[in-house]
Amino acid sequence: MKNYQDAVAYIHSRPRLKKETTQRRILNLLNKLDNPQRQVTAIHVVGTNGKGSVVAYLMNLLMGIKQKVGTFTSPFMIRFNERISIDGKPISDKDLLALVNFVKPVIEEIDKSDSELAPSEFEVITALMYLYFVQQKVDLAIVEAGIGGENDSTNVDDRSIMTIITTIGMDHMKLLGNTIQKIARTKAGIIKTGTPTVVGQVSNEALDEIKAIATKKISELVIANQDFSVKANGEQMFNYQSADLTINQIKIEMLGQFEIEDAGVAIAAFINLNKNSFNLNNGQITTNVKRQIQKTTWIGRMESIGQNPLTIIDGAHNVPAIQKLKESLEEYSKYQIDLVMAVFADKQYQQMLSILESMPNVNLYLTSFVPDENRKVADFSFADESRVKYYPQWEKIISELEKKDANIAHRMVVITGSLLFISEVRKIFIKKIKEKLNFSLLN
Repeated sequence: MKNYQDAVAYIHSRPRLKKETTQRRILNLLNKLDNPQRQVTAIHVVGTNGKGSVVAYLMNLLMGIKQKVGTFTSPFMIRFNERISIDGKPISDKDLLALVNFVKPVIEEIDKSDSELAPSEFEVITALMYLYFVQQKVDLAIVEAGIGGENDSTNVDDRSIMTIITTIGMDHMKLLGNTIQKIARTKAGIIKTGTPTVVGQVSNEALDEIKAIATKKISELVIANQDFSVKANGEQMFNYQSADLTINQIKIEMLGQFEIEDAGVAIAAFINLNKNSFNLNNGQITTNVKRQIQKTTWIGRMESIGQNPLTIIDGAHNVPAIQKLKESLEEYSKYQIDLVMAVFADKQYQQMLSILESMPNVNLYLTSFVPDENRKVADFSFADESRVKYYPQWEKIISELEKKDANIAHRMVVITGSLLFISEVRKIFIKKIKEKLNFSLLN
């Protein structure tokens, strides 16, 4: 392959899903690449929602004490390279091309010799990630699982030092199970023997499953609302409290109660890591937390992309995330909220719609988008026009909302749903912001 576009096209040409959920394929591929994962010190992050934010907060906390931090996340919002980053900087086109050219002959040999071991798209990306982090000699890698945990491609024999479970909710039920207990059991399957596990906001049913697996694997649990807690303390401020340390008046840039919860999970993980690895005193921890949490942003998570009216995008792509979004928007009860949503058809979109319809100050606009993969988008044409409005093309809704009287007091636009949809909307807004900036500079 001669260029970056060829490399990304090759990655995307691999099968997206395999019928057999197992580590056989990824372990075979990594073994043929001399097992780079065994040279990577990793923190694994699993959960239904909140993974991206927790990764971002923890990355910044570790960077604040001069650690070189690799992150592996999905999906990407702007460019594929975002999925594999170091200190927040995506892998370069040149490095990605070189890595793909290195692994391609190995993959082709596997394809020829045993089709059952032919790696999927995500497995290839996982292998590229481990190779890159070894090449770049990262101090720590924060590795976000794909779907699940126990059978996820990231659940391999790297030098894991911690597992983080953010939330457990009903999502990907066809792959993970149709009850909270089954999903929790699958997610918790990534817990590594003898290493600590930090757990975010989960139900008692999920926590029971996590505790059972942690006990078998001799994993110390650090649990939200038991071993640590967070509490909002003013606008975009919160307090963190644990038996080890209390930190008051932490400033946070991202909006929403769930962002405070995600930040709390990252702080708890950082404090636990400090005990075994860094030996900072409480004053140093407090200074680092206050400085680095405030710095943290995450594309597409309660992200402000416009003013007058305040316009926010949030990738709430399943029922638990929509419930969290509702809780966050309840803080804006005096606002008139125009909310636009589009999601994939394999989500529980009827329940998502019911949650949003229960909010008296929300005007709902349902729409569609063009997927770039073999998945259908939810058809909202059935929507009751007396309660919500349906537009087949999301661009038309955005255009109409922009024409609304900008002087309406306490007005907000929220755009939510599948991350692919959010990504497309964000591109348009960022382009407009740049155009306005260039115009103002020229005049």
